[in-house]
Amino acid sequence: MMRFWLRNRILVMLNSQICVQRLLGRVFDTSDNFFDESDEMVALNEMNSEWT
Repeated sequence: MMRFWLRNRILVMLNSQICVQRLLGRVFDTSDNFFDESDEMVALNEMNSEWT
């Protein structure tokens, strides 16, 4: 139960960070500083496979 909760917290933190970065990228138009979608998906998939 604890492990599942922790995993969800980490995923939520990652997702909110990604959203903030997207918003900042739109506002300041510095998208080259941020991850591509594919990098985000790879990172999330790696985390998912570690926890399962």
